[in-house]
Amino acid sequence: MLVVIISWIYITLLTLAIGILVNQLLCRVIGIKDCYRSQIIPYIMIGFAASTVYAEVYSLFSGVAAACHILLLLLAVCTTALSKQVRGTLLQCLDKIRSIGISYEGLFYLIFIIFIAFYTSRGDFHTDTGIYHAQAIHYIEEYGVIKGLANIQLHLGYNSAYLALCALYTFAWIPGIGANAGGDLALHTVTGWIGVIGFIYSCYGLRRWKYHSKHLADLARIAFLIYIFTNITGFMSPATDYSALMVCHYILCVWLDMYEQTEHDDNTIYRLGMLSVYALFTASMKLSAAALVLIVLYPLIMLIKGHKWRQLWTFTLVGFLSFLPYLIRNVILSGWLLYPFGSIDLFNVEWKVPLEYLQIDSAQITVWGRCLFDVDKLDMPISQWLPIWWEGQSDYGQMILYGVILSVVMYIVSLLYALKRKVKIDGMLIVFLAALYINIAFWFLTAPFIRYGLAFLLTAPLVSIGAFMAVLQYKEKDAPGGSSVWKVFGVILTGCICVCYCDFIDNYTQDDLSFVKQHIRDPYYISQKPFDNRDEDSLDYNGYTIYVAGYDEVNSYYKFPGVCYGVMLERSEMMGDKFEDGWKAKVGKCP
Repeated sequence: MLVVIISWIYITLLTLAIGILVNQLLCRVIGIKDCYRSQIIPYIMIGFAASTVYAEVYSLFSGVAAACHILLLLLAVCTTALSKQVRGTLLQCLDKIRSIGISYEGLFYLIFIIFIAFYTSRGDFHTDTGIYHAQAIHYIEEYGVIKGLANIQLHLGYNSAYLALCALYTFAWIPGIGANAGGDLALHTVTGWIGVIGFIYSCYGLRRWKYHSKHLADLARIAFLIYIFTNITGFMSPATDYSALMVCHYILCVWLDMYEQTEHDDNTIYRLGMLSVYALFTASMKLSAAALVLIVLYPLIMLIKGHKWRQLWTFTLVGFLSFLPYLIRNVILSGWLLYPFGSIDLFNVEWKVPLEYLQIDSAQITVWGRCLFDVDKLDMPISQWLPIWWEGQSDYGQMILYGVILSVVMYIVSLLYALKRKVKIDGMLIVFLAALYINIAFWFLTAPFIRYGLAFLLTAPLVSIGAFMAVLQYKEKDAPGGSSVWKVFGVILTGCICVCYCDFIDNYTQDDLSFVKQHIRDPYYISQKPFDNRDEDSLDYNGYTIYVAGYDEVNSYYKFPGVCYGVMLERSEMMGDKFEDGWKAKVGKCP
Protein backbone atom coordinates (compact mmCIF):
# COMPACT_ATOMS: atom_id res chain seq x y z
CA MET A 1 0.00 0.00 0.00
CA LEU A 2 2.84 2.36 0.88
CA VAL A 3 4.65 1.40 -2.32
CA VAL A 4 1.44 2.09 -4.27
CA ILE A 5 1.23 5.65 -2.92
CA ILE A 6 4.94 6.28 -3.55
CA SER A 7 4.56 5.10 -7.15
CA TRP A 8 1.56 7.43 -7.57
CA ILE A 9 3.56 10.41 -6.34
CA TYR A 10 6.36 9.57 -8.77
CA ILE A 11 3.99 9.05 -11.73
CA THR A 12 2.22 12.31 -10.92
CA LEU A 13 5.43 14.35 -10.83
CA LEU A 14 6.77 12.80 -14.04
CA THR A 15 3.54 13.16 -16.02
CA LEU A 16 3.06 16.69 -14.69
CA ALA A 17 6.49 17.74 -15.95
CA ILE A 18 6.00 16.03 -19.32
CA GLY A 19 2.52 17.53 -19.66
CA ILE A 20 3.77 21.06 -19.02
CA LEU A 21 6.54 20.57 -21.59
CA VAL A 22 4.22 19.19 -24.30
CA ASN A 23 1.57 21.84 -23.67
CA GLN A 24 4.06 24.70 -23.93
CA LEU A 25 5.53 23.26 -27.13
CA LEU A 26 2.05 23.11 -28.68
CA CYS A 27 1.20 26.63 -27.51
CA ARG A 28 4.42 27.90 -29.05
CA VAL A 29 3.73 26.16 -32.37
CA ILE A 30 0.17 27.50 -32.50
CA GLY A 31 1.19 30.93 -31.28
CA ILE A 32 -0.93 31.38 -28.15
CA LYS A 33 -0.20 31.74 -24.44
CA ASP A 34 -0.62 28.86 -22.01
CA CYS A 35 -4.40 28.67 -21.52
CA TYR A 36 -4.34 26.34 -18.52
CA ARG A 37 -2.74 28.87 -16.15
CA SER A 38 -1.19 26.28 -13.83
CA GLN A 39 -4.29 24.04 -13.74
CA ILE A 40 -2.72 20.82 -12.54
CA ILE A 41 -5.08 18.11 -13.85
CA PRO A 42 -4.97 19.20 -17.54
CA TYR A 43 -1.16 19.11 -17.48
CA ILE A 44 -1.20 15.66 -15.88
CA MET A 45 -3.63 14.32 -18.48
CA ILE A 46 -1.55 15.73 -21.34
CA GLY A 47 1.52 14.13 -19.76
CA PHE A 48 -0.37 10.86 -19.38
CA ALA A 49 -1.22 10.79 -23.09
CA ALA A 50 2.26 11.92 -24.18
CA SER A 51 3.98 9.31 -21.97
CA THR A 52 1.72 6.59 -23.36
CA VAL A 53 2.45 7.52 -26.97
CA TYR A 54 6.17 7.70 -26.12
CA ALA A 55 6.06 4.16 -24.67
CA GLU A 56 4.24 2.92 -27.79
CA VAL A 57 6.80 4.48 -30.13
CA TYR A 58 9.69 3.11 -28.08
CA SER A 59 8.13 -0.37 -28.16
CA LEU A 60 8.43 -0.38 -31.95
CA PHE A 61 12.21 -0.51 -31.60
CA SER A 62 12.94 -2.13 -28.24
CA GLY A 63 11.50 -3.37 -24.98
CA VAL A 64 9.86 -0.83 -22.69
CA ALA A 65 12.20 -1.31 -19.76
CA ALA A 66 15.02 0.53 -17.96
CA ALA A 67 16.41 2.50 -20.93
CA CYS A 68 12.94 3.64 -22.00
CA HIS A 69 12.03 4.80 -18.51
CA ILE A 70 15.32 6.52 -17.77
CA LEU A 71 15.24 8.35 -21.11
CA LEU A 72 11.79 9.77 -20.31
CA LEU A 73 12.93 10.74 -16.82
CA LEU A 74 16.03 12.49 -18.19
CA LEU A 75 13.86 14.37 -20.69
CA ALA A 76 11.63 15.63 -17.90
CA VAL A 77 14.53 16.56 -15.61
CA CYS A 78 16.62 18.27 -18.30
CA THR A 79 13.78 20.31 -19.79
CA THR A 80 12.69 21.39 -16.32
CA ALA A 81 16.23 22.43 -15.48
CA LEU A 82 16.94 24.20 -18.78
CA SER A 83 13.57 25.82 -19.51
CA LYS A 84 12.68 28.70 -17.23
CA GLN A 85 9.08 28.62 -18.45
CA VAL A 86 8.61 24.89 -17.78
CA ARG A 87 10.32 25.18 -14.41
CA GLY A 88 8.24 28.21 -13.42
CA THR A 89 4.95 26.52 -14.32
CA LEU A 90 5.98 23.33 -12.51
CA LEU A 91 6.87 25.28 -9.36
CA GLN A 92 3.52 27.09 -9.51
CA CYS A 93 1.73 23.75 -9.74
CA LEU A 94 3.73 22.29 -6.86
CA ASP A 95 2.99 25.36 -4.76
CA LYS A 96 -0.71 24.94 -5.52
CA ILE A 97 -0.52 21.28 -4.51
CA ARG A 98 1.23 22.28 -1.27
CA SER A 99 -1.39 24.92 -0.41
CA ILE A 100 -4.24 22.47 -1.01
CA GLY A 101 -2.38 19.72 0.83
CA ILE A 102 -2.19 21.65 4.10
CA SER A 103 -5.90 22.54 4.04
CA TYR A 104 -9.00 20.59 5.12
CA GLU A 105 -9.66 19.99 1.44
CA GLY A 106 -6.25 18.37 1.18
CA LEU A 107 -7.02 16.18 4.19
CA PHE A 108 -10.22 15.06 2.47
CA TYR A 109 -8.27 14.11 -0.66
CA LEU A 110 -5.60 12.33 1.41
CA ILE A 111 -8.19 10.16 3.16
CA PHE A 112 -9.59 9.00 -0.16
CA ILE A 113 -6.14 8.54 -1.71
CA ILE A 114 -5.35 6.12 1.13
CA PHE A 115 -8.77 4.53 0.63
CA ILE A 116 -8.14 3.94 -3.09
CA ALA A 117 -4.58 2.76 -2.35
CA PHE A 118 -6.07 0.09 -0.05
CA TYR A 119 -8.06 -1.34 -2.96
CA THR A 120 -5.16 -0.98 -5.41
CA SER A 121 -2.81 -2.95 -3.16
CA ARG A 122 -4.86 -6.15 -2.79
CA GLY A 123 -7.82 -8.22 -3.96
CA ASP A 124 -8.52 -10.36 -7.00
CA PHE A 125 -7.34 -9.60 -10.50
CA HIS A 126 -9.65 -8.95 -13.43
CA THR A 127 -10.25 -12.16 -15.41
CA ASP A 128 -8.66 -10.64 -18.52
CA THR A 129 -5.53 -9.77 -16.53
CA GLY A 130 -5.00 -13.47 -15.98
CA ILE A 131 -5.81 -14.31 -19.58
CA TYR A 132 -3.61 -11.73 -21.29
CA HIS A 133 -3.05 -8.30 -19.64
CA ALA A 134 -0.14 -9.39 -17.42
CA GLN A 135 1.56 -11.44 -20.11
CA ALA A 136 1.08 -8.70 -22.73
CA ILE A 137 2.78 -6.19 -20.42
CA HIS A 138 5.71 -8.57 -19.98
CA TYR A 139 6.03 -9.02 -23.76
CA ILE A 140 6.14 -5.23 -24.16
CA GLU A 141 8.82 -4.97 -21.47
CA GLU A 142 10.94 -7.72 -22.93
CA TYR A 143 10.53 -7.30 -26.69
CA GLY A 144 8.42 -4.20 -27.37
CA VAL A 145 6.45 -5.78 -30.18
CA ILE A 146 6.74 -9.10 -32.04
CA LYS A 147 5.50 -9.87 -35.53
CA GLY A 148 2.43 -12.08 -35.45
CA LEU A 149 2.38 -12.48 -31.66
CA ALA A 150 -1.42 -12.66 -31.88
CA ASN A 151 -1.07 -16.03 -33.62
CA ILE A 152 0.08 -17.78 -30.44
CA GLN A 153 -2.82 -16.22 -28.50
CA LEU A 154 -5.42 -14.08 -30.22
CA HIS A 155 -5.92 -11.92 -27.12
CA LEU A 156 -2.40 -10.58 -27.58
CA GLY A 157 -3.72 -8.93 -30.74
CA TYR A 158 -6.09 -6.81 -28.62
CA ASN A 159 -3.57 -4.03 -28.77
CA SER A 160 -4.08 -1.26 -26.20
CA ALA A 161 -1.91 1.81 -25.80
CA TYR A 162 -2.60 1.60 -22.07
CA LEU A 163 -0.64 -1.64 -21.68
CA ALA A 164 2.46 0.10 -23.05
CA LEU A 165 2.12 2.73 -20.31
CA CYS A 166 1.65 -0.01 -17.70
CA ALA A 167 4.89 -1.59 -18.91
CA LEU A 168 6.63 1.77 -18.42
CA TYR A 169 5.65 1.83 -14.74
CA THR A 170 6.05 -1.77 -13.54
CA PHE A 171 9.62 -0.97 -12.42
CA ALA A 172 10.38 -4.65 -13.04
CA TRP A 173 13.85 -3.65 -14.28
CA ILE A 174 15.08 -2.24 -10.94
CA PRO A 175 18.23 -4.24 -9.99
CA GLY A 176 17.75 -6.75 -7.20
CA ILE A 177 14.02 -6.26 -6.64
CA GLY A 178 12.50 -6.05 -10.13
CA ALA A 179 10.81 -9.17 -11.51
CA ASN A 180 12.99 -9.03 -14.62
CA ALA A 181 16.15 -8.35 -12.62
CA GLY A 182 16.21 -11.08 -9.99
CA GLY A 183 13.37 -10.00 -7.67
CA ASP A 184 9.59 -10.16 -7.67
CA LEU A 185 8.63 -6.48 -8.04
CA ALA A 186 6.31 -5.76 -10.96
CA LEU A 187 3.93 -2.98 -10.01
CA HIS A 188 0.45 -2.57 -11.49
CA THR A 189 -0.66 0.70 -9.92
CA VAL A 190 -1.55 2.86 -12.93
CA THR A 191 -5.29 2.05 -12.95
CA GLY A 192 -5.59 3.13 -9.33
CA TRP A 193 -3.60 6.28 -10.12
CA ILE A 194 -6.05 7.23 -12.88
CA GLY A 195 -8.85 6.64 -10.38
CA VAL A 196 -7.19 9.03 -7.92
CA ILE A 197 -6.77 11.71 -10.60
CA GLY A 198 -10.41 11.28 -11.62
CA PHE A 199 -11.59 11.47 -8.02
CA ILE A 200 -9.65 14.67 -7.28
CA TYR A 201 -10.74 16.25 -10.58
CA SER A 202 -14.42 15.49 -9.91
CA CYS A 203 -14.43 16.62 -6.28
CA TYR A 204 -12.43 19.77 -7.07
CA GLY A 205 -15.06 20.78 -9.61
CA LEU A 206 -18.04 19.85 -7.45
CA ARG A 207 -16.87 22.01 -4.55
CA ARG A 208 -17.99 25.08 -6.55
CA TRP A 209 -21.48 23.72 -7.31
CA LYS A 210 -23.31 26.74 -5.91
CA TYR A 211 -21.31 29.12 -8.11
CA HIS A 212 -22.19 27.27 -11.34
CA SER A 213 -25.10 28.63 -13.36
CA LYS A 214 -25.55 25.23 -15.03
CA HIS A 215 -24.90 21.78 -13.62
CA LEU A 216 -24.43 19.44 -16.58
CA ALA A 217 -20.69 19.17 -15.90
CA ASP A 218 -21.31 18.72 -12.17
CA LEU A 219 -23.69 15.84 -12.80
CA ALA A 220 -21.18 14.30 -15.23
CA ARG A 221 -18.61 14.52 -12.42
CA ILE A 222 -21.01 12.67 -10.13
CA ALA A 223 -21.32 9.96 -12.81
CA PHE A 224 -17.50 9.81 -12.88
CA LEU A 225 -17.39 9.33 -9.10
CA ILE A 226 -20.03 6.59 -9.31
CA TYR A 227 -17.91 4.82 -11.93
CA ILE A 228 -14.78 5.07 -9.77
CA PHE A 229 -16.44 3.55 -6.71
CA THR A 230 -18.26 0.98 -8.84
CA ASN A 231 -14.97 -0.42 -10.13
CA ILE A 232 -12.61 0.37 -7.25
CA THR A 233 -12.31 -3.30 -6.26
CA GLY A 234 -10.65 -3.94 -9.63
CA PHE A 235 -8.14 -1.08 -9.53
CA MET A 236 -5.30 -3.49 -8.82
CA SER A 237 -5.64 -4.82 -12.37
CA PRO A 238 -4.07 -3.13 -15.41
CA ALA A 239 -7.48 -3.47 -17.08
CA THR A 240 -7.97 -1.61 -20.34
CA ASP A 241 -11.73 -1.20 -19.69
CA TYR A 242 -11.30 0.76 -16.46
CA SER A 243 -8.56 3.05 -17.70
CA ALA A 244 -10.15 3.91 -21.05
CA LEU A 245 -13.59 4.57 -19.59
CA MET A 246 -12.20 6.80 -16.84
CA VAL A 247 -10.47 8.84 -19.53
CA CYS A 248 -13.79 8.96 -21.42
CA HIS A 249 -15.43 10.29 -18.27
CA TYR A 250 -12.77 12.99 -18.04
CA ILE A 251 -13.32 14.06 -21.65
CA LEU A 252 -17.10 14.22 -21.19
CA CYS A 253 -16.77 16.29 -18.01
CA VAL A 254 -14.30 18.78 -19.48
CA TRP A 255 -16.39 19.17 -22.64
CA LEU A 256 -19.48 20.05 -20.59
CA ASP A 257 -17.42 22.34 -18.37
CA MET A 258 -16.38 24.35 -21.43
CA TYR A 259 -19.94 24.29 -22.79
CA GLU A 260 -21.10 26.00 -19.60
CA GLN A 261 -18.59 28.84 -19.97
CA THR A 262 -20.24 32.07 -21.08
CA GLU A 263 -17.32 33.26 -23.24
CA HIS A 264 -15.50 31.30 -25.91
CA ASP A 265 -12.12 32.54 -27.18
CA ASP A 266 -8.88 31.19 -28.65
CA ASN A 267 -8.12 29.40 -25.39
CA THR A 268 -11.45 27.58 -25.61
CA ILE A 269 -10.67 26.46 -29.15
CA TYR A 270 -7.25 25.21 -28.03
CA ARG A 271 -8.75 23.23 -25.15
CA LEU A 272 -11.42 21.78 -27.44
CA GLY A 273 -8.72 20.85 -29.92
CA MET A 274 -6.77 19.09 -27.18
CA LEU A 275 -9.90 17.21 -26.11
CA SER A 276 -10.39 16.08 -29.71
CA VAL A 277 -6.84 14.76 -29.80
CA TYR A 278 -7.50 13.08 -26.49
CA ALA A 279 -10.65 11.42 -27.81
CA LEU A 280 -8.66 9.90 -30.67
CA PHE A 281 -5.96 8.81 -28.24
CA THR A 282 -8.58 7.16 -26.02
CA ALA A 283 -9.67 5.02 -28.97
CA SER A 284 -6.14 3.60 -28.97
CA MET A 285 -6.65 2.58 -25.34
CA LYS A 286 -9.93 0.79 -26.05
CA LEU A 287 -11.43 0.61 -29.53
CA SER A 288 -14.94 0.44 -28.08
CA ALA A 289 -14.56 4.16 -27.23
CA ALA A 290 -13.87 5.06 -30.87
CA ALA A 291 -17.21 6.80 -31.48
CA LEU A 292 -16.20 9.49 -28.97
CA VAL A 293 -14.02 10.85 -31.78
CA LEU A 294 -17.20 12.49 -33.13
CA ILE A 295 -16.57 15.43 -30.80
CA VAL A 296 -13.82 16.41 -33.25
CA LEU A 297 -16.53 17.88 -35.49
CA TYR A 298 -17.20 20.91 -33.30
CA PRO A 299 -13.64 22.31 -33.00
CA LEU A 300 -13.08 21.38 -36.66
CA ILE A 301 -15.99 23.58 -37.73
CA MET A 302 -14.90 26.37 -35.38
CA LEU A 303 -11.35 26.34 -36.75
CA ILE A 304 -12.53 26.33 -40.38
CA LYS A 305 -15.06 29.12 -39.78
CA GLY A 306 -12.41 31.17 -37.97
CA HIS A 307 -9.80 30.51 -40.70
CA LYS A 308 -7.39 29.26 -38.02
CA TRP A 309 -5.47 27.03 -40.39
CA ARG A 310 -2.35 26.82 -38.25
CA GLN A 311 -4.28 25.41 -35.31
CA LEU A 312 -6.29 23.13 -37.58
CA TRP A 313 -3.21 21.51 -39.13
CA THR A 314 -1.41 21.34 -35.78
CA PHE A 315 -4.23 19.47 -34.05
CA THR A 316 -4.74 17.24 -37.10
CA LEU A 317 -1.05 16.31 -37.09
CA VAL A 318 -0.89 15.79 -33.32
CA GLY A 319 -4.03 13.63 -33.40
CA PHE A 320 -2.67 11.55 -36.27
CA LEU A 321 0.70 11.08 -34.55
CA SER A 322 -0.96 10.09 -31.28
CA PHE A 323 -2.93 7.33 -33.04
CA LEU A 324 -0.30 6.18 -35.55
CA PRO A 325 1.84 4.07 -33.14
CA TYR A 326 -1.28 2.15 -32.16
CA LEU A 327 -2.03 1.34 -35.81
CA ILE A 328 1.57 0.29 -36.47
CA ARG A 329 1.57 -1.99 -33.43
CA ASN A 330 -1.71 -3.50 -34.64
CA VAL A 331 -0.21 -4.42 -38.00
CA ILE A 332 2.93 -5.87 -36.42
CA LEU A 333 1.05 -7.90 -33.80
CA SER A 334 -1.70 -9.31 -36.02
CA GLY A 335 -1.27 -8.13 -39.61
CA TRP A 336 -4.58 -6.26 -39.35
CA LEU A 337 -5.05 -2.51 -39.03
CA LEU A 338 -7.83 -2.78 -36.43
CA TYR A 339 -7.88 -6.27 -34.95
CA PRO A 340 -10.37 -7.98 -34.52
CA PHE A 341 -12.29 -6.01 -37.18
CA GLY A 342 -11.75 -7.62 -40.55
CA SER A 343 -13.59 -5.05 -42.66
CA ILE A 344 -10.35 -3.09 -43.23
CA ASP A 345 -8.00 -5.54 -44.95
CA LEU A 346 -4.96 -3.66 -46.26
CA PHE A 347 -1.93 -5.86 -45.60
CA ASN A 348 -0.79 -9.23 -46.86
CA VAL A 349 2.10 -10.00 -44.52
CA GLU A 350 3.49 -13.40 -43.64
CA TRP A 351 2.48 -13.17 -39.98
CA LYS A 352 -1.11 -12.12 -40.61
CA VAL A 353 -3.70 -13.79 -38.38
CA PRO A 354 -5.89 -15.85 -40.74
CA LEU A 355 -9.28 -14.34 -41.50
CA GLU A 356 -11.01 -17.45 -40.15
CA TYR A 357 -9.41 -16.96 -36.73
CA LEU A 358 -10.27 -13.27 -36.70
CA GLN A 359 -13.90 -13.90 -37.61
CA ILE A 360 -14.34 -16.50 -34.87
CA ASP A 361 -12.64 -14.23 -32.33
CA SER A 362 -14.79 -11.25 -33.29
CA ALA A 363 -17.94 -13.39 -33.25
CA GLN A 364 -17.13 -14.68 -29.75
CA ILE A 365 -16.89 -11.13 -28.42
CA THR A 366 -20.26 -10.24 -29.93
CA VAL A 367 -22.19 -13.34 -28.88
CA TRP A 368 -20.75 -13.27 -25.36
CA GLY A 369 -21.82 -9.65 -25.09
CA ARG A 370 -25.32 -10.68 -26.18
CA CYS A 371 -25.37 -13.54 -23.62
CA LEU A 372 -25.71 -16.11 -26.43
CA PHE A 373 -22.36 -17.91 -25.83
CA ASP A 374 -22.45 -19.68 -29.19
CA VAL A 375 -20.83 -18.28 -32.35
CA ASP A 376 -23.38 -20.14 -34.47
CA LYS A 377 -25.96 -17.66 -33.14
CA LEU A 378 -24.09 -14.61 -34.41
CA ASP A 379 -26.67 -13.88 -37.11
CA MET A 380 -29.64 -14.26 -34.79
CA PRO A 381 -31.97 -11.27 -35.40
CA ILE A 382 -32.23 -8.64 -32.69
CA SER A 383 -35.84 -9.58 -31.99
CA GLN A 384 -34.59 -12.99 -30.80
CA TRP A 385 -31.36 -12.14 -28.99
CA LEU A 386 -32.58 -8.97 -27.26
CA PRO A 387 -34.88 -10.81 -24.77
CA ILE A 388 -32.08 -13.30 -24.02
CA TRP A 389 -29.61 -10.47 -23.45
CA TRP A 390 -32.05 -8.58 -21.24
CA GLU A 391 -32.66 -11.63 -19.04
CA GLY A 392 -28.89 -12.03 -18.72
CA GLN A 393 -28.48 -8.62 -17.10
CA SER A 394 -28.45 -8.18 -13.34
CA ASP A 395 -31.31 -6.28 -11.71
CA TYR A 396 -29.09 -3.27 -11.00
CA GLY A 397 -27.74 -3.35 -14.56
CA GLN A 398 -31.29 -3.31 -15.91
CA MET A 399 -32.08 -0.30 -13.72
CA ILE A 400 -29.21 1.68 -15.27
CA LEU A 401 -30.51 0.75 -18.72
CA TYR A 402 -33.95 1.98 -17.69
CA GLY A 403 -32.23 5.22 -16.71
CA VAL A 404 -30.73 5.54 -20.20
CA ILE A 405 -34.16 5.04 -21.78
CA LEU A 406 -35.66 7.65 -19.45
CA SER A 407 -32.84 10.04 -20.33
CA VAL A 408 -34.00 10.04 -23.96
CA VAL A 409 -37.49 11.01 -22.77
CA MET A 410 -35.96 13.68 -20.53
CA TYR A 411 -33.99 15.20 -23.43
CA ILE A 412 -37.15 15.30 -25.57
CA VAL A 413 -39.04 17.03 -22.74
CA SER A 414 -36.14 19.46 -22.26
CA LEU A 415 -36.02 20.20 -26.00
CA LEU A 416 -39.75 20.90 -26.23
CA TYR A 417 -39.61 23.00 -23.08
CA ALA A 418 -36.60 24.90 -24.46
CA LEU A 419 -38.43 25.64 -27.71
CA LYS A 420 -41.43 26.89 -25.76
CA ARG A 421 -39.21 29.19 -23.68
CA LYS A 422 -37.14 30.22 -26.75
CA VAL A 423 -33.93 28.87 -25.24
CA LYS A 424 -31.03 28.76 -27.71
CA ILE A 425 -29.62 25.25 -28.19
CA ASP A 426 -25.81 25.38 -28.22
CA GLY A 427 -23.91 23.40 -30.87
CA MET A 428 -21.47 22.09 -28.26
CA LEU A 429 -24.30 20.36 -26.43
CA ILE A 430 -25.69 18.88 -29.65
CA VAL A 431 -22.28 17.43 -30.56
CA PHE A 432 -21.86 16.11 -27.01
CA LEU A 433 -25.22 14.33 -27.04
CA ALA A 434 -24.61 12.94 -30.53
CA ALA A 435 -21.25 11.49 -29.48
CA LEU A 436 -22.72 10.15 -26.23
CA TYR A 437 -25.66 8.31 -27.75
CA ILE A 438 -23.80 7.09 -30.84
CA ASN A 439 -21.29 5.54 -28.42
CA ILE A 440 -24.16 3.84 -26.61
CA ALA A 441 -25.58 2.59 -29.93
CA PHE A 442 -22.12 1.37 -31.03
CA TRP A 443 -21.72 -0.44 -27.70
CA PHE A 444 -25.15 -2.05 -27.95
CA LEU A 445 -24.72 -3.28 -31.53
CA THR A 446 -21.17 -4.63 -31.16
CA ALA A 447 -20.54 -6.12 -27.71
CA PRO A 448 -23.14 -5.04 -25.12
CA PHE A 449 -21.29 -6.01 -21.96
CA ILE A 450 -22.44 -3.46 -19.38
CA ARG A 451 -18.85 -2.80 -18.29
CA TYR A 452 -17.77 -1.91 -21.85
CA GLY A 453 -20.18 1.03 -22.07
CA LEU A 454 -20.57 1.99 -18.42
CA ALA A 455 -19.03 5.47 -18.74
CA PHE A 456 -21.68 6.46 -21.27
CA LEU A 457 -24.52 4.59 -19.58
CA LEU A 458 -23.87 6.33 -16.25
CA THR A 459 -23.37 9.78 -17.77
CA ALA A 460 -26.39 10.03 -20.08
CA PRO A 461 -29.20 9.94 -17.46
CA LEU A 462 -27.56 12.34 -15.01
CA VAL A 463 -26.64 14.87 -17.69
CA SER A 464 -30.23 14.75 -18.96
CA ILE A 465 -31.29 16.03 -15.52
CA GLY A 466 -28.74 18.83 -15.87
CA ALA A 467 -30.13 19.74 -19.29
CA PHE A 468 -33.65 20.03 -17.88
CA MET A 469 -32.38 22.13 -14.96
CA ALA A 470 -30.63 24.46 -17.42
CA VAL A 471 -33.88 25.08 -19.31
CA LEU A 472 -35.78 25.50 -16.06
CA GLN A 473 -33.29 28.11 -14.78
CA TYR A 474 -33.07 30.00 -18.08
CA LYS A 475 -33.63 33.71 -17.52
CA GLU A 476 -33.85 36.22 -20.34
CA LYS A 477 -35.80 39.44 -20.58
CA ASP A 478 -37.99 38.30 -23.47
CA ALA A 479 -38.15 34.62 -22.53
CA PRO A 480 -41.69 33.42 -21.79
CA GLY A 481 -42.33 31.58 -18.55
CA GLY A 482 -42.73 27.85 -18.48
CA SER A 483 -45.92 25.91 -17.85
CA SER A 484 -46.08 24.06 -14.55
CA VAL A 485 -47.01 20.90 -16.50
CA TRP A 486 -43.52 20.78 -18.04
CA LYS A 487 -41.95 21.34 -14.64
CA VAL A 488 -43.95 18.58 -12.99
CA PHE A 489 -43.18 16.15 -15.83
CA GLY A 490 -39.46 16.98 -15.58
CA VAL A 491 -39.43 16.56 -11.80
CA ILE A 492 -41.15 13.16 -12.08
CA LEU A 493 -38.60 12.01 -14.66
CA THR A 494 -35.77 13.29 -12.45
CA GLY A 495 -37.09 11.23 -9.55
CA CYS A 496 -37.41 8.12 -11.71
CA ILE A 497 -33.86 8.49 -13.04
CA CYS A 498 -32.47 8.91 -9.52
CA VAL A 499 -34.30 5.74 -8.43
CA CYS A 500 -32.60 3.87 -11.30
CA TYR A 501 -29.21 4.59 -9.71
CA CYS A 502 -30.20 3.47 -6.20
CA ASP A 503 -30.01 -0.30 -6.75
CA PHE A 504 -26.79 0.07 -8.75
CA ILE A 505 -25.07 2.18 -6.08
CA ASP A 506 -26.39 -0.04 -3.27
CA ASN A 507 -25.04 -3.19 -4.92
CA TYR A 508 -21.54 -1.83 -5.44
CA THR A 509 -21.43 -0.13 -2.04
CA GLN A 510 -22.04 -3.54 -0.49
CA ASP A 511 -19.31 -5.00 -2.72
CA ASP A 512 -16.85 -2.29 -1.65
CA LEU A 513 -17.61 -2.81 2.05
CA SER A 514 -17.46 -6.59 1.70
CA PHE A 515 -14.07 -6.20 0.02
CA VAL A 516 -12.74 -4.32 3.06
CA LYS A 517 -14.00 -7.02 5.40
CA GLN A 518 -12.43 -9.81 3.33
CA HIS A 519 -9.05 -8.18 2.68
CA ILE A 520 -8.31 -5.94 5.65
CA ARG A 521 -6.01 -8.61 7.11
CA ASP A 522 -4.09 -9.10 3.86
CA PRO A 523 -0.37 -8.34 4.37
CA TYR A 524 -0.11 -5.59 1.74
CA TYR A 525 0.20 -2.40 3.78
CA ILE A 526 3.79 -1.89 2.58
CA SER A 527 4.01 -3.66 -0.77
CA GLN A 528 1.41 -4.46 -3.43
CA LYS A 529 0.00 -7.89 -4.06
CA PRO A 530 2.00 -9.38 -6.96
CA PHE A 531 0.48 -10.72 -10.14
CA ASP A 532 -1.03 -14.18 -9.75
CA ASN A 533 1.59 -16.90 -10.12
CA ARG A 534 0.01 -20.33 -10.59
CA ASP A 535 1.51 -23.64 -11.65
CA GLU A 536 1.55 -23.94 -15.43
CA ASP A 537 2.47 -26.60 -17.93
CA SER A 538 5.46 -25.97 -20.14
CA LEU A 539 6.71 -27.24 -23.45
CA ASP A 540 9.92 -26.95 -25.40
CA TYR A 541 9.59 -25.12 -28.70
CA ASN A 542 12.79 -24.81 -30.76
CA GLY A 543 14.82 -24.51 -27.58
CA TYR A 544 12.43 -22.08 -25.87
CA THR A 545 10.44 -23.05 -22.80
CA ILE A 546 6.92 -21.73 -23.31
CA TYR A 547 4.41 -21.89 -20.47
CA VAL A 548 0.77 -22.81 -20.99
CA ALA A 549 -1.91 -21.89 -18.44
CA GLY A 550 -4.13 -24.54 -16.89
CA TYR A 551 -7.91 -24.68 -16.61
CA ASP A 552 -7.91 -21.62 -14.33
CA GLU A 553 -6.85 -19.51 -17.34
CA VAL A 554 -4.19 -17.59 -15.40
CA ASN A 555 -1.37 -16.74 -17.78
CA SER A 556 1.08 -15.49 -15.17
CA TYR A 557 3.32 -12.46 -15.62
CA TYR A 558 6.14 -14.45 -14.03
CA LYS A 559 5.90 -17.54 -16.27
CA PHE A 560 7.38 -16.02 -19.40
CA PRO A 561 7.00 -16.42 -22.30
CA GLY A 562 3.57 -17.90 -21.93
CA VAL A 563 0.17 -18.37 -23.50
CA CYS A 564 -3.23 -19.08 -22.04
CA TYR A 565 -4.40 -21.65 -24.59
CA GLY A 566 -2.16 -24.41 -25.88
CA VAL A 567 -4.31 -25.01 -28.97
CA MET A 568 -3.48 -21.53 -30.29
CA LEU A 569 0.23 -22.16 -29.84
CA GLU A 570 0.02 -25.56 -31.55
CA ARG A 571 -1.42 -24.03 -34.72
CA SER A 572 1.42 -21.47 -34.93
CA GLU A 573 5.08 -21.65 -35.87
CA MET A 574 8.14 -19.46 -35.50
CA MET A 575 9.27 -17.34 -38.43
CA GLY A 576 12.94 -17.66 -37.54
CA ASP A 577 15.33 -19.15 -35.02
CA LYS A 578 14.46 -16.70 -32.24
CA PHE A 579 11.20 -16.15 -30.40
CA GLU A 580 11.28 -12.46 -31.27
CA ASP A 581 11.66 -13.15 -35.00
CA GLY A 582 7.91 -13.52 -35.15
CA TRP A 583 5.12 -16.09 -35.41
CA LYS A 584 2.77 -17.14 -38.17
CA ALA A 585 -0.12 -19.56 -38.56
CA LYS A 586 0.76 -23.05 -39.74
CA VAL A 587 -0.43 -23.83 -43.24
CA GLY A 588 -3.53 -26.02 -43.22
CA LYS A 589 -4.29 -25.45 -39.54
CA CYS A 590 -7.15 -23.00 -40.01
CA PRO A 591 -10.55 -24.26 -38.78
